[in-house]
Formats: sequence, C-alpha cells, structure tokens
Amino acid sequence: MIEKNLEVRNLVGLAGLLLALSVIGGCTPPDGGARLFPREQLVAEGFEIDWTAKEKGTAFLVEEKANKVLKTLSLEEGGKFTFSVAGVSSEQQFRALFGVKFAEAEFCLYFFPEGQVGLNK
Repeated sequence: MIEKNLEVRNLVGLAGLLLALSVIGGCTPPDGGARLFPREQLVAEGFEIDWTAKEKGTAFLVEEKANKVLKTLSLEEGGKFTFSVAGVSSEQQFRALFGVKFAEAEFCLYFFPEGQVGLNK
C-alpha cells in the first residue's frame, strides 16, 4: 500500500512539473512533424484541462506525441470540457490509456466553432 501511494505521489508530482513545462513550451508536433489541427484552434493544454466553450462547436483532445485524438465532444455555448490524468495510478496504465510515456505526453485541446472543423494537410 505504501509503495502504491509513493508511486501515485511521484506521478502527481511529475504531472505538476510537466504541466509547468507544457505552459512554458506549449504543445509541439511529434518529431517536428505536422499537427493534426491548426495551432490557431488550440484553446487549452496540459495534464488537467477545464475549458468552457464561448460558442457552439466541437472540441478535440489530442495527445501530440502519439498524434492521436483521444476524445471528441460537441459543445453548446457555455459547455465545459474537462480532462485530468489524476486518476492514472501507474506508468503502465498511463501508456495503455494514452499510447505514450508519462514524461513524453503532451495533451492539447483544439476547438472548432460549428461548421469550421478541418485537419491540417
């Protein structure tokens, strides 16, 4: 039990450090490649996201290193998009859920107002 608590505490501490680094560095495309979505549509990033839509549209949560859409959500004006890795208790579970190592993960939230959804080419 103590070992598991230390592991969770280490992951939470590391999440805080990586959150700070992601705010400084921002989301970056994998291996210098192209993003799935245009940078202009980026509305939030980090290991904990709590974002409110200013208009009707679609939100896409992307893990940038794996270049993978994790969640898509249609939102009305005032609708909330929340995301957190706080419940993930081990590196193995994290990799199984998100496809990357905890230390390499970059979560970015993109939003497209209704009628404006499009991938980068």
